[in-house]
Amino acid sequence: MTKKNKKDGLVAGDNSIVIGGNMMGSSIVIGDGNTISNQSVNVAPLFKTLEDVVDQNIEITSAQKEDIKAELQEVQAELEKPNPDEGFLTRRFRNLKRMTPDIVDVAFETLKNPIGGVAEVVKRIAKKWPRMQTHKEYNQLAELPPVFLLLKGSQMNLKKIMPALFLLILTACTIPVDEPPPPTPLITATPQLALTLPATFTPIPTLAQSPTPTFTLSDVEAPTQPYDFCADIGGYHLIESLIQAFTSKNGALFASLVSPTHGVDVRHYRDGKVINYDVEHAKFVFETTFEADWGLSFGSGEPTIGSFQEIVLPTLQQVFTPASLIVCGQLQIGGATYFPEWPYPDLDFYSVYFPGTEEFGKMDWQTWAVGMDHVAGETYLAALVHYVWEP
Repeated sequence: MTKKNKKDGLVAGDNSIVIGGNMMGSSIVIGDGNTISNQSVNVAPLFKTLEDVVDQNIEITSAQKEDIKAELQEVQAELEKPNPDEGFLTRRFRNLKRMTPDIVDVAFETLKNPIGGVAEVVKRIAKKWPRMQTHKEYNQLAELPPVFLLLKGSQMNLKKIMPALFLLILTACTIPVDEPPPPTPLITATPQLALTLPATFTPIPTLAQSPTPTFTLSDVEAPTQPYDFCADIGGYHLIESLIQAFTSKNGALFASLVSPTHGVDVRHYRDGKVINYDVEHAKFVFETTFEADWGLSFGSGEPTIGSFQEIVLPTLQQVFTPASLIVCGQLQIGGATYFPEWPYPDLDFYSVYFPGTEEFGKMDWQTWAVGMDHVAGETYLAALVHYVWEP
């Protein structure tokens, strides 16, 4: 008998995991160096369906729709590769979630349909994806009546639900109500006798030995593990998204990364003036010509006046590249004539460090410190502080 081959495109060893490369721009291969192929499935019609869903959404602007479509096109291009990068796809879905959460659920359900590697990749990403993305969704479900939750959990399968509802209604109708409930007895106050002691009477206190306290293991709370910011991959993913936003000048993506409670403080000079952008104004920083006062130049001593895209963006694009050094929790700088300090003690931060060039003896180094805020389990951008060599 001829041995039947397994389905092409999926070959795995036993209990083998091989990880190659570093986190930036690397690939992760599972199972004795084997990979999973997408078997050349045509996913273009599926993404055309997703773009139609985006066009029909009346709650988002035309500019936001174009940004969402651009993210979907990157997902499509990656899925059409022989070996899609799951890490890259996860970050794209995270960006989509920040822009409009509903499209992620629609994309997961749509892209699970094709047969082959595409469906397998999407299913694995969807399996890791939290079922409840925000506390808001949970609170909305908690406010719904129990019957609606039953219907929602059963996917509106009326053939199974209707008999149960009928029995509940029938049972409620057969409860005997012929006799009224017994009257509730009235509570009357019982007069209290007052004991009057003679003026010369002094009560003797009773000495009693306090019982020895006893404890069980359940009474002792286990120590809680402190939050390890640098071990949380969310901060690293935020910087990757910032690199993409600054490189492509994507205002909608940048705004989705800004803290909804704090906004983002921008300091072009470490001890200069602070310009704060909320989420709404952050969308337009790459196109507005509004001129702000960023503080005194340490070279000329004159005020630095100009727009964000004129003064700040060029340095951000020079520093935020895949080649820069990213350090968590400390200020990574080059040679300096001052002692660097992080001005936000309540914010966790990363340093994104450009070491400078040999042409200028490394004196043209730059560092952007990225302060991060944590809101509802998500990591957001709260501060950007610029450090350079100063005379």
